[in-house]
Amino acid sequence: MHDIDRAYQTSSALFERCNRLDLEPELVVRLYITQAKMAWGVGRFKSSLRLLNQALKKTNTFAISHNRAEIYLRRGVSHFSLKHYLRATEDLAQATELAIDALNVEVAIEAYLYIGVLYVIFGRHADADELLRLGFQLAHAIDNSRLISKSAIFLSGRLVEQVQYQAALDILYQSEAYLLEHGDMTWVVEAGKTAAVCYQHLGRIAEAELYFEAMLAISRQQNIRWATSVLAVHYAEYLLNQGQLSQVLQMLSLAEPGLQTFDDVALQQKSQFLRVEAFKQMHDFKLALAHFKQYEALKIRWIAGEISEQEIKKIARFNRLNLLAKNIKRTQKDFESLLGLVVFRSSVSRGRLLKERCEKLSSQHQLVFVEIDTKLIFRRIIEKKVSGILREFCLSGDLWVRVNVGKYLIFFNDGLTQNELLISELLNQFNNFPWAWHDCEPPRINFTYLSPQAAIEKIPMRVE
Repeated sequence: MHDIDRAYQTSSALFERCNRLDLEPELVVRLYITQAKMAWGVGRFKSSLRLLNQALKKTNTFAISHNRAEIYLRRGVSHFSLKHYLRATEDLAQATELAIDALNVEVAIEAYLYIGVLYVIFGRHADADELLRLGFQLAHAIDNSRLISKSAIFLSGRLVEQVQYQAALDILYQSEAYLLEHGDMTWVVEAGKTAAVCYQHLGRIAEAELYFEAMLAISRQQNIRWATSVLAVHYAEYLLNQGQLSQVLQMLSLAEPGLQTFDDVALQQKSQFLRVEAFKQMHDFKLALAHFKQYEALKIRWIAGEISEQEIKKIARFNRLNLLAKNIKRTQKDFESLLGLVVFRSSVSRGRLLKERCEKLSSQHQLVFVEIDTKLIFRRIIEKKVSGILREFCLSGDLWVRVNVGKYLIFFNDGLTQNELLISELLNQFNNFPWAWHDCEPPRINFTYLSPQAAIEKIPMRVE
């Protein structure tokens, strides 16, 4: 996390040593995946791709299936980094297909995030926004700090592109604790950079400068090349707007090593454009012209790749992207259903009714908050059965609503005097339900009391 170069060296030494040993097939495949991830982390994208191709061959040779979704994900990301955009989409779509079969939500979330970025490149902006938001929701549904952090960075970056600066900040505010908990300093710096850009455009200059300086200190102290480059280019843009021309050039020089290693053409273009503007304002037109030529060369390189107009027309003509998009949409619906992210009109109405009821209740009343914890493989069937139990148990005047994955609010009409008795009876219903008949392990159930005001704060969450 803090020294990717050292991690790559250690991983390479381990890789060479293990290749001389007679390891179990599954360990061999894991070894190749790990080394591929380390190679990608230091910008060796072709090496990463070769390792993943070898890993895929070994899963075929040894008939190992459970690593295939991750391999396709990592291969898609490597193709993405090499700007093989259509091949990246194909591999990432395949990763979501395999993730459904293996119930591997983590792989699916990462695949959706990268597909969202690819959709932007291919001009499918509405689909991109939907997938990036889905990735963020799925990450919260499984409460995974790493994926919440990653999806927040992707989604907030997209919102900045759409000039929705406050919305981007809101996403980052929601995810701040998860970013710190996960502890990947590259991501902390990227998130801080996005926050600084948002503050800059919202006119909150002091906060923007504070974030830029803090993130720069972290990235330099941790020697994070990629994050330093991204941050330095955006900080240079801020400094240019502030008229601090000499510091602009210092920042762009700081970004150069990472730009050369990771070959991000868009970021390189931005860097050259900022140099042109800085030299123009310094009246050094000779250097401005030299950097303008480099900027134009990068633009030509960009449009000559897989996202050129000709290539997009070719893709559309063979209908490959549309076919991939249909398969991705199908897996998307499967995961939404699996994790209970589908919204039904009846529950939205119940949520409104419960909110209105809570607003009229005195502080003496208490609502019951039920939390159902179960393995992912059982979640869909168990939540369906829980909803059935609640429908039968709650009488006229009672009101219940599912407020999130595995979380329910119940208002008992007689709750002021009989909440404990009703909870005991409901718990017996859950405990006596024949879960084994449905091939499920019994869920873990927790009851807590909430005041009407605390219950209202739960209701706006997405409901089913």
